[in-house]
Amino acid sequence: MVLLKNDASILPITPVESATEMRPRLALIGPYARFGRLQGGGSARVTPDHGVGPLDGLRAHGLDVTFEPGGSIARYLPAMRGEFSVEYSDADGGAATVPTTRLAWYWDQAPAPGIARSAFGAYIEGTFTPDHDGEWELGVRAVGKVTVRLDGEVVVELPEPRYGGAFFGLGSPEERATVALEADRRYAVEIDYPPVDGALVRGLVVGARPAPAGDHLERAVEVAAAADVAVVIVGTDDDWESEGEDRVSLQLPGDQDELVAAVVAANSRTIVVLNTGSPVTMPWLADVPAVLQLWFPGQAIGEALADVLFGADEPGGRLPITFPARLEDTPAFANYPGTGGTASYAEGLHIGYRWYAKEGIEPLFPFGFGLGYTTFAIEPVTVQGAATASASVTVDVANTGERAGSEVVQVYVDPPEGDKARPVRQLAAFRRVELEPGASEQLTIELPARAFSSWIDGEWTVPEGAYRVSVGRSAVDVQPVGDVHA
Repeated sequence: MVLLKNDASILPITPVESATEMRPRLALIGPYARFGRLQGGGSARVTPDHGVGPLDGLRAHGLDVTFEPGGSIARYLPAMRGEFSVEYSDADGGAATVPTTRLAWYWDQAPAPGIARSAFGAYIEGTFTPDHDGEWELGVRAVGKVTVRLDGEVVVELPEPRYGGAFFGLGSPEERATVALEADRRYAVEIDYPPVDGALVRGLVVGARPAPAGDHLERAVEVAAAADVAVVIVGTDDDWESEGEDRVSLQLPGDQDELVAAVVAANSRTIVVLNTGSPVTMPWLADVPAVLQLWFPGQAIGEALADVLFGADEPGGRLPITFPARLEDTPAFANYPGTGGTASYAEGLHIGYRWYAKEGIEPLFPFGFGLGYTTFAIEPVTVQGAATASASVTVDVANTGERAGSEVVQVYVDPPEGDKARPVRQLAAFRRVELEPGASEQLTIELPARAFSSWIDGEWTVPEGAYRVSVGRSAVDVQPVGDVHA
């Protein structure tokens, strides 16, 4: 985890005197506050052995925790469930009937024995029984055409194939309709899904859920105002950031930004936890005292988060990527999505943090950034050696705070003036050091010739000149130590 902000040392959470006892009353709020997002999607997904979400992880500490989801970030409706039968057929006379209880499929192989891999059609019928009275959202996304009927009436359809949405962009965006349904009534469902010629894959999802109530922000504010500390867990999932398609925005999906702003307005002791796999913009950053980047941490998400929030462990991570202040600042923005099916990587060597250094763009949080639960001083001492052989940089590091903790000393190299074969700044080495309060240590970090080399005419070469060596905590928070010559 990476601690991005911690004003007034709100983290780790310490006991707060309440009317009854010396322990904080927590409001746990957000669409990922109960279960959290364990992992990415697609090729990043495996089956967890077990899972402990944030709500259970915090309650295991014996805390008074009030939970409120504050809304949903689901990009798509959840798959309709009921009792259904699927009749598959293809042009060669193949036929098969398969029962199912969930209307969601992704076919990259034959759907049943004796059926063509992709050139097949399906007729689905069955029953759906709502568990709520009132307005329901019904939706469909598919590779190809599809028609969905409820009690014989068409409720949603795709009369022609659409692309650029679900199923790695090969299928449609979700088409939705709103209908009034009665609880506990059995509705007849019929779905016509005709064949598609030449499809790489096939996919179909018919979704259903009660229309969202409009008071979720109000409930979140009420819960936050009654607590000593509010923890808001917001994030994304593989419907929003995926190997199959590009993100369309750096904003948190849904109304999560509004949720954070409303909660911190109700409770100034608000901690935002970002359960995302990549950067997001933070329009509420100036108002929130603490922000923790959780990433997608795995099946022990709740236990690990509780340990960090309450100080059993510190968040020792540092950003492996730059968090931009806005989408327009990113290296790819000016050339996305390309022309004629070709994407131009016009930033050249200046990818990632190197781009921001070259362009003089201030990021929201720089590459290498991360706070801890104590403070450190880093003092450059000396740099020795030659770029063509090896060099070393020596620094003094001291824990100036009141807790044991860790610091990551980062060494950056700037190329000789006028050198176009290297980025304007590049990470050359780093070293993590753990120190008790008041302790100090002198570190010597080696820099091999490869740290000064450029790929020129088919081989690694160290061009002549003076290479500036700096040390610090991130790609922007550095101090020069001296020059190494070649």
